[in-house]
Amino acid sequence: MINTPIPSSITNTNLSNTPDNSFINLCTLNIRGLNDPMKQSQLLNYAESQHYDIIGLTETHFTTYNNTHTFKNHPSYHAIWTIDESQSHSGTGILIHHSLSKFIIRTSQHLGRITTVDLSFKHHKSLRVIVVYLPPNNLPLNRQVSNKVLALLNECFTLHLTPIVMGDFNVNLEKLYHNLQYDIKLSSPKFGLLKRIINQGYIDTQLLFEPLPSPTFTISRSDFIISKSNATQKRKHLKRKIFQFDRMTDETWASYALKTDELIIESDLHRSPASLNSQSAINSLNDSLEQILRTATNSIVPYKWSSNSHIENKPKSLVISHQHLKQLNGVILALRKSNRDKNIWPSQKQWTSYIDLMNNIITFYELAPIT
Repeated sequence: MINTPIPSSITNTNLSNTPDNSFINLCTLNIRGLNDPMKQSQLLNYAESQHYDIIGLTETHFTTYNNTHTFKNHPSYHAIWTIDESQSHSGTGILIHHSLSKFIIRTSQHLGRITTVDLSFKHHKSLRVIVVYLPPNNLPLNRQVSNKVLALLNECFTLHLTPIVMGDFNVNLEKLYHNLQYDIKLSSPKFGLLKRIINQGYIDTQLLFEPLPSPTFTISRSDFIISKSNATQKRKHLKRKIFQFDRMTDETWASYALKTDELIIESDLHRSPASLNSQSAINSLNDSLEQILRTATNSIVPYKWSSNSHIENKPKSLVISHQHLKQLNGVILALRKSNRDKNIWPSQKQWTSYIDLMNNIITFYELAPIT
């Protein structure tokens, strides 16, 4: 989520849905299916509670417009949908608050995975929002969608529009940053769109407000809001808080533990929950615990201020653990049920490599040997 002034800079502020439209509050979300009317209502209620002005939605799974009736004539939001009649795991959309929908001058839909809206405000200030969902496995379609996004961005210069791109790019942005910083060649062509956008001076807006952005998928980010505006000038003057966990001592870790215990008690989370048998209850508990950890981190963990262009390398231990998890996932994938049902088994050479891998991991973490 970002709050975007029109159109000169990107600033973290609580203004949204204001009569003077001085700020636009945006967010992007991979909704993973929006055909359920209850889920549609929950989304709209949450968007209203957070005062979002523009919401980019990806992977709606809409193949027809029949399931979008909840959004028709909604008192707060106008909906724009891109559907894919041939693929259910696609579809994008934009919800735009009625305070801004009156400024819409054009919309467009492309390839079942791109939705755009152009807005024109007073004093010749105009904005183009592009919501995109890049396919993770279909490389030809990925290239086709990427090329269309680049064409839509190039149009912005001709039409004098300030572009904002958001959605699910299905790549690990931190890996992209790391490889660009150390001039390491990116082997996967799926990074092509983001690499070209970043090289053209577009900004990962989440870094303007969060020094340690939360993952949007497993341990990485694949959902972003990226902008190319005069925010580049403001970015030079912004600072980021960099937490220095390597400076933590036994004493400060003890203080951290006491602080989290205190916050858990204050939030009344120390009592056994009555029920955690629903996804919403689990999500609510997770959100509360995440906020407690963030509060404790800001209060206890040492930090330094750095320029907003600073890229923090992951700890070596985390990188190694991630590599080990990927290797173990490869073993699990080779032994998946569909292979077993078809009597497909690893070769003797593969078995030997798997055993060596697991023994190395056991030794590295000083675990008890497998007997």
